[in-house]
Amino acid sequence: MHLINLDNERKRLHSISGGGSGGMEQRVARLEAHVEHIQRDTTEIKGDLRSFLKMGLTAFILTWGGLIALAAMIAKGFGWF
Repeated sequence: MHLINLDNERKRLHSISGGGSGGMEQRVARLEAHVEHIQRDTTEIKGDLRSFLKMGLTAFILTWGGLIALAAMIAKGFGWF
């Protein structure tokens, strides 16, 4: 049968946890700070993505409009309409 010395185990767990509740509060505070940074970065990425999509849509419309105009000029040149 294996016996565990509870006092030694408490000390070991206390040292691992960062010194008790103070260590936990510090870790939670760091995690909250990281989450705030992640949220801010996510918001920035969403805004950038929206602007890229708008630019992409504008480029798509202009490209297809130009191709249709070119096709119309070619069709008129051949007398197709």
